[in-house]
Amino acid sequence: MVRRQEWNRLRQAGAAGAAKEFKGLRFLLRRNWENLAPGQRAVIDRLARANRRTFRAHQLKEELRDIFALPPTAARWALDQWLAWASRSKLAPFVRLARTIRTYRPSIEATLEWRLTNGIAESNNASIGRIRTNARGFHDPHAFITMIMLDRAGLNPQLPWDHAA
Repeated sequence: MVRRQEWNRLRQAGAAGAAKEFKGLRFLLRRNWENLAPGQRAVIDRLARANRRTFRAHQLKEELRDIFALPPTAARWALDQWLAWASRSKLAPFVRLARTIRTYRPSIEATLEWRLTNGIAESNNASIGRIRTNARGFHDPHAFITMIMLDRAGLNPQLPWDHAA
């Protein structure tokens, strides 16, 4: 959001060339720092001098991501520090995010401590959606449930038309 705001500001100021170059940073800024090539890291280093707001947003994103790799006690302390930094950043999207994190802090701390997420549930929901789409609808809900159970359980039953080798 910060990058988009800066892109719009550049366009409205009449700097079309700079805006076009800035728009090309979208996917680069979304990547994790450790996955960037040296040339891509250099682009982000140049961004630190060219556009402080967007660079600060990138730093905030990377710092928040790094918190989840820390042990629980250190992560709680780092989250406190991050929330203070985000609240003072004067970047509206991060100020809102800090408020949201404060609202859901107990759940986030449970995630930090137990390392459990809703990723498995989301994966199951996506698979069920694919099954429903591929089937173009089921006339019988039992058939739909059976397909879900077969797919998600990883079962591979011997079908009558498949001959055993």
